[in-house]
Amino acid sequence: MKLLRAEHLTELFVPGFTDDGGGRISSDTLPNAAVVFHPMPDDVYLKFGRQLVHLRSIDQYSRMSATFAEKIECSFEIDPDDTFGVVPVFDYVLESARDSARVSRLDAFLGEGCDPDECMFVALGMACDSGDYLFFDPLDYEGIHIGSIRKRQSWESYWGRHPNFTYTVRSYDMG
Repeated sequence: MKLLRAEHLTELFVPGFTDDGGGRISSDTLPNAAVVFHPMPDDVYLKFGRQLVHLRSIDQYSRMSATFAEKIECSFEIDPDDTFGVVPVFDYVLESARDSARVSRLDAFLGEGCDPDECMFVALGMACDSGDYLFFDPLDYEGIHIGSIRKRQSWESYWGRHPNFTYTVRSYDMG
């Protein structure tokens, strides 16, 4: 929590890999020397100042852990002819188009087996001083989905009615 109070969020990274078109996309549809980036959003990295926070989808996309990381690492297998990489997505998900945002409130969505002291969540929300809201949803079958307040609202609408899923929200003011 100290980090969120002390530093601005300056970037979000999604790891993945690049290939030269030998995979799902035919090389005859790509321009010469083009490569295709394939995001692997089981992991998302948040950069606060010089510190990285690693969000990881765990337990078959049912929960998410948050830990500090020294660097972005490849946590999945890639073919020898492919290359590990990351894509910065901060500018795509922050609607205010600012260079940074201070987190003013953290919303921890807690379900069975989740403990904020252990940094385990079913989802995370971050209200920012810019008016933006970032929502991290590990329940997406493709990995962690990063959305806005609208994603949070649709998530709560769906999971709030689900008969076999219960959750609570614990909010922390970063003021």
